[in-house]
Amino acid sequence: MPVPHAVTPLRRNRDFMVLWTGHAISALGSSIAMIAYPLLALLATGSARTAGLIAFVGMAAGAVLRLPAGVFVDRLPRRALLVTCDAIRAVTTASVALAVVTGRLSMAHLVVAAVVNAACDAFFDPAQMVTVRQVVPTAQLPNAMAQNEARGHLAALGGPPLGGLLFGVAAALPIAAQAASFVTSGLLIGSIRQKLHGGQGQRANLRPLRHDLLTGIRVVWANTFLRVTLLSAAGYSFIFPAVVLVVIASTRARGAPAAEIGAALSLAGVGGILGAWLSPQLQRRLPPPVLVYLFCTTTTLALGALTFAYSPFLIGALLALTYFTSAPANGMLAAVQISITQPELQGRVLSAAMLVAGLAAPLGPLAGGWLLQDFGVRATFVVLTCMSAALTAVVLLSSAIRHMRPPSAIDRESHAEGR
Repeated sequence: MPVPHAVTPLRRNRDFMVLWTGHAISALGSSIAMIAYPLLALLATGSARTAGLIAFVGMAAGAVLRLPAGVFVDRLPRRALLVTCDAIRAVTTASVALAVVTGRLSMAHLVVAAVVNAACDAFFDPAQMVTVRQVVPTAQLPNAMAQNEARGHLAALGGPPLGGLLFGVAAALPIAAQAASFVTSGLLIGSIRQKLHGGQGQRANLRPLRHDLLTGIRVVWANTFLRVTLLSAAGYSFIFPAVVLVVIASTRARGAPAAEIGAALSLAGVGGILGAWLSPQLQRRLPPPVLVYLFCTTTTLALGALTFAYSPFLIGALLALTYFTSAPANGMLAAVQISITQPELQGRVLSAAMLVAGLAAPLGPLAGGWLLQDFGVRATFVVLTCMSAALTAVVLLSSAIRHMRPPSAIDRESHAEGR
C-alpha cells in the first residue's frame, strides 16, 4: 500500500483492529483449550503415550499442509479463506465439547479434531499475516507485526490459568470457549471493509498445484536476506522451547513451587508485551540492523547468565529481557520480509518460513530434555548459549542484515521503479 501523507494510528485503523482483535480472541481460546486437550486425551484413552501421539499427529498434519496452504493463500480471496477456517474450527471444537458432555469422546474423535484444526491453522496463519499487509500502510508494518507478537504473549499469559479454572468447573468448558472464540473471530474478520484479494488472480488458478508447491522454498533460498533470517528463525525456534523446558524442569528439581515457576514464565511474557508496546519508539529511533543485533546479543548474554541463575525471579527477568528485544526485532524482520516479497508470492513465502521454523520447534524440548538428563543444567545452558552465539555471529557477519532497510524505504524504491 502506498504511504499516505497523514498516517492513521493503528489503534484507529478499523480493519487492522478488527483483524487483530479477531485473531487475539481465537488465540486466547486456543490457549484456554491447550491444557484441556491432553487431559481429555488421558480421560478418553488412559494412556499418556496415546495423548502424545494425538498431539504429534496434529502437528505433523499442519507441517505437511504448510506448502500447499501457501499456494491457496495466494490464489483464493483471503477474507473467505479466513472466515472458512474459523467456521471449520468452530464446528470441529464444538463437536469435541458436545462429545465430552454426552460421554462419547473417543481417541478417533480427538485425532480427527487435531488434524482438522492443524490443517486450518496451516491456512489461517499465513493468510492472516498477508492480510495485515493489505490493511496497514507500509510505514506501520513493523509496529503491526510487533503487535501481532504481543497478541501471542497476552494469550499465553491469560489462557492456561483460565483454561485450568474452566476445566475444574466442567471438562467441556475450555473446548466450548475455544469454539466460541472461533465464531467471534470469524464474525469480526468477516466485517473487514477492505477488499482482501489473493495476489495472483484467476490466471494462477489455471496452473497445476504442483507448479507452485515449492515456489516459496525456492524464493526463500534464492534471496540472501530471506535465507539468513529463515535459518536464524529456525535456530531460535529450536532454542526457546528448549529453554522453557529446561527452566521448568531444573527449577522444579531445585524445589521451587509451581507458582513461582509460573510467575517466572509470566514475567517473561510481560517482557514481550512491553517490547511490543514500545516497538514504535524503538523502531523509529534504531536502524533495523541494530534491532536485530540487539535481540541476538541480549539473548546470548541472557542464556549465558541462566547458566548461573537459581532464583525464579532472576530467571524470569532474564527471559523477559530476551522477549522484550524480540518484539521490535521480529516485527521489523517480518515487515521487511513481506515488503521485499512480491504480492503474488507472499502466501507461499510465509508458509515456507513457517514450515521450517515449525519443524525446528518440536526438536528443542526433545534435545533440551536429553541434555538436561544426561549432562545437567549448566552444560545444557552452555550448549544453548553457544548455539545462540553462533546464530549471532551469522547475523553480525551477514551483509543482507547489515544493509537491511525499513519497509517504507523499500516501498519508495519500488514505486520509483514503477513496480
